[in-house]
Amino acid sequence: MAFMTDMMGEARITASRVGTYGFKPTNGIVSRFGLIGLVPSMECFGILTKKPGDINLVMGNYCRQ
Repeated sequence: MAFMTDMMGEARITASRVGTYGFKPTNGIVSRFGLIGLVPSMECFGILTKKPGDINLVMGNYCRQ
């Protein structure tokens, strides 16, 4: 599993090229505060994983807190 900044779909495009899964949560679900980007109004973090269930695990743990 890896985290990366995602502005124009980079996490999802990278995932599709290497045979993994990418997810970009909306700003309403995950705060952008703490992420330093070049265009803060457009950037958020993306998640790359080998299995879709891992994305669910990460988001499930995050959303329960």
